[in-house]
Amino acid sequence: MAALDTCMACDEEYLSLHNRRYHSQTNSCPACAINLHYYDANGDEASLDQSSILYAIIDALKIGKIVALKGVGGYLLLCDATNKDVIHLLRTRKQRPAKPFALLYADMDMLQADVQLKSYEISALLDRAAPIVLCRLKLNPENNLAIAAIAPGLPSIGAMLPASPLLQLVADGFGKPLVATSANLSGSPIVYDDVQARNWLGSFADVIISYDRMITAPQDDSVLQFTDHGKKIVLRRSRGLAPNYHPVPFDAQEAILATGAELKSAFALTKHNRLFVSQFLGDQSSVEAQDSFAHTYQQVANVLQFKPALVLADAHPGYAVRQVGDTIAKQAQAPIVLVQHHEAHFAAVLAENHLLHKPNPVLGFIWDGTGYGDDQQVWGGELFLYERGHMERVAQLDYFPQLMGDKMSKEPRLSA
Repeated sequence: MAALDTCMACDEEYLSLHNRRYHSQTNSCPACAINLHYYDANGDEASLDQSSILYAIIDALKIGKIVALKGVGGYLLLCDATNKDVIHLLRTRKQRPAKPFALLYADMDMLQADVQLKSYEISALLDRAAPIVLCRLKLNPENNLAIAAIAPGLPSIGAMLPASPLLQLVADGFGKPLVATSANLSGSPIVYDDVQARNWLGSFADVIISYDRMITAPQDDSVLQFTDHGKKIVLRRSRGLAPNYHPVPFDAQEAILATGAELKSAFALTKHNRLFVSQFLGDQSSVEAQDSFAHTYQQVANVLQFKPALVLADAHPGYAVRQVGDTIAKQAQAPIVLVQHHEAHFAAVLAENHLLHKPNPVLGFIWDGTGYGDDQQVWGGELFLYERGHMERVAQLDYFPQLMGDKMSKEPRLSA
């Protein structure tokens, strides 16, 4: 608590076993409040009293400015969801030409004016995790959304309710839906450090809002969608959903680390028959994402006193997750097992459906991007047979010449 600089009254509450605020890390009061800071795009702080900053944020949004606001797990970029010009400007600054943006709504009434919601979608939106939920748009949304700029050509939007009191105050005060997207370049990890935010976010935002609490575990917003039958699909497991523990349905006393995929990465580890899954860590092609991966793994390893006895990594020799797996295995003097990418996908589906230990054979069609094959060829589109712990590739798409490196796997039109 020393770094939080609380007043004497809050200290007494924090240290008293008989007080309901005993060891409450968020304890504060008007005498030792969490202060907001308002910066311009150059990182210079404005001379505004605390009561004026909220109104200044709302005024900036109303005149078409982009605001970088510090949330629970990192900074978000906010702008008016009814203003197509500022949304196009945000796309240009973020180098995100077409990928849809999520929207922040102040409350359920405002959201239901724009989208059709099933009961399970409402429950997910109101959950304490406050995820982004993919929702089908009404034919005539009532909030005058600039939908062609927000989600070009799509019948659905990602929507969420405020995940923090500050976001709630801003959304209430603005009175209209807001575009809310992670403060980062597409594919890179979210910005969460205050100094980095002041030095770097000026290229994205016109206003930067910070507060006096350090974020030690950066988190993007989690993203969910539901099937027509109400089955939940987690598209991005992060704030509110991860990091988290899950029971392992088999004996897993051995400490195992799996370094995960190169894209949309996360790692997992087992300890004492529990599976720990990290939050979303971005695409590992960038140095920033690799630093985030290393920081998060070290943090988790220290907390759990974890040292792997076995490391699992993607077989691709050029992937950062393979290289970090090699490094951790050497440091821990542990063996490393290389796993073919599409076999890992199939194994994950088998595990999710409790089929790993069933006696019946299972066929798996894996339609994924490129993966480094066991024959050192590029795989993509396999049929696997799994039976009693053994997996075999029994059919695949024929090999064909690959042009322009990885560009073909990212733009399927080039393969057609």
